[in-house]
Amino acid sequence: MKHQNISLSIFLTAAIGLGSTAITFAQKQDTTINKQVEVVKAYRPSVSDAYKISPMPEIDDTTHFRPQFDYHIDSEPVTTGFKTVPVSAATINLHESTENGYGYLKLGMGTYNTPYGEFFFNQPKGKNSIFGVHYRHLSSTGSVKLNGGGEKVDAPYSHNNLEIFGKYFFRKSVFSVNLNYDRNVVKFYGYPDSIPAYIKNNGYAYFNDKQRMQNWRFNVGLKSSENSRSELQYKAGLHYSNFNTKTRQTENNAGMIAEFDNDFGNLHGLLESSLDYYSTDSINNFDNPASVKRNSIWFKLNPSVLLSGDAWKIRAGLNTWSVSDDDRNAIFKVYPKLDIELTPVENIMTLYVGADGYLQNNNYSAIAKENPWANPRHDIRNTDYKYIVFGGFKGKISPQISYKAGVKYSKAHNMHFFVTNAYPTALSPTYPIATNEWLYRNDFDVEYDDAGILNLNAEVSYFSGSDYYLQVKANYYNYTLDSLNVASYKPNFDATVSSGVRLTPRLTGFVDMQITGNRKAVILYQNNPLSSAMASPLRETVSLDPIVNMNIGAEYELPYRLKLFSRLDNVFNQHYDRWLGYTSQGMRFMVGASWSF
Repeated sequence: MKHQNISLSIFLTAAIGLGSTAITFAQKQDTTINKQVEVVKAYRPSVSDAYKISPMPEIDDTTHFRPQFDYHIDSEPVTTGFKTVPVSAATINLHESTENGYGYLKLGMGTYNTPYGEFFFNQPKGKNSIFGVHYRHLSSTGSVKLNGGGEKVDAPYSHNNLEIFGKYFFRKSVFSVNLNYDRNVVKFYGYPDSIPAYIKNNGYAYFNDKQRMQNWRFNVGLKSSENSRSELQYKAGLHYSNFNTKTRQTENNAGMIAEFDNDFGNLHGLLESSLDYYSTDSINNFDNPASVKRNSIWFKLNPSVLLSGDAWKIRAGLNTWSVSDDDRNAIFKVYPKLDIELTPVENIMTLYVGADGYLQNNNYSAIAKENPWANPRHDIRNTDYKYIVFGGFKGKISPQISYKAGVKYSKAHNMHFFVTNAYPTALSPTYPIATNEWLYRNDFDVEYDDAGILNLNAEVSYFSGSDYYLQVKANYYNYTLDSLNVASYKPNFDATVSSGVRLTPRLTGFVDMQITGNRKAVILYQNNPLSSAMASPLRETVSLDPIVNMNIGAEYELPYRLKLFSRLDNVFNQHYDRWLGYTSQGMRFMVGASWSF
């Protein structure tokens, strides 16, 4: 008989206001921006909620949409794994045009046999409806030379994203429908050492195999319109997704959301809720080895109230989570939430502090997105962020220059860290290799620990109308672990720089740079993988070089709505390992053209 586990995590967190977030929904192109914003965040046109993986230097789309600015306090979780904040080559639209068309077609070709294509069609907004289609393709059939042993291996990949969307406008509400399809293919090409001839020719584990990940998603929603005068604001929807892999894992997710926002006199009430069902098949269920499935139900209910004055805001509430699993004890979690904002000098400085916490759902598709080369049968425990405390300040030095700085401390239970397993060849007589060698698996397993994460962050943005912009953002991380000595694949710092400039009325250029600091990788040398009472494996820590990935490019506007573009990615030709053994492509040059219609 299962027992119910009830735990209460109470903490005070402070919201490091991560300034304004520029978001986009695929709509008509527009080329004029004259807004001054308090904090400018890197803006990337993208398919809504797209499933994305980036095993190689990726193309940042240089097509421009109209940014929508969202001002809010954002206490997002600390980034896990090798992930830096994506920087767009098109943070701000630097082109001038007064006409909006139906869409565009964009084609490009780069070294490493890298074709790129994108198509966007948007029915001009009518009286009552909007309809559109967006498709994007990026692939490569290039080879790389591995850092571990110097062997040259094929490292192909392919990313395809399709979105079909529509909206219908009622007098006081908006009805929306979205259908998304993502197909991503990578190859298990990496190896942390010289590849034995037998392994190279015959494979081991998943070596040289391809992994294909497909994700279908369908969303239908209804929300109150921004122009509605009704006191009650709402957003509700249903969704379904199917995620499947070439290695035959399948995840189905169905659920609903409901959010409400209403005034109660001097109080402003908010309620966020969601209900999700997850079913995953063909995995290693570590709670029930006799089963290859996992089924769980997640329910979230987050009520809060907002009080505000001329120079202050306070939001207080609860984050509650309930999780029911066929093979795990039921869980009920409550995390107090508090956001306090004080503006001593209007438009110049705002101070904020607060509290937060959440239960992170490490479902199958989320881990596959984090690391596409994870063990395909992975079954990762959920991470409990027991409390997050943070605070900071933001503001503007001038109408063009904005800034923010903050500190955040998080306490996490069951944080996962990716590791590489190795086995002695003496225990594998089927492989005719010298007995003093090891067989490395090139898929990644995990180990867990409780962690305290300190994050210091700062950001400065400069925005000069439609002629120039510059954004610099940096993070410092420090991990304190209870048992492990290394937080594998977690960088000690990361930084991003994004800049764009109008060189002539028709010519614009950009420079993007992503810097990731020192990281450590862990190899576990298993003494006897055939024994049920295996002794603790020997551990080796491998240092991974910092990553400095710089991209530059330009776009030139021709008559008849034609544009030419060129870009150079990974300018310093750095062949870095995102994950141990998986060396990235070097410098890549691409040219192409786009046509708006």
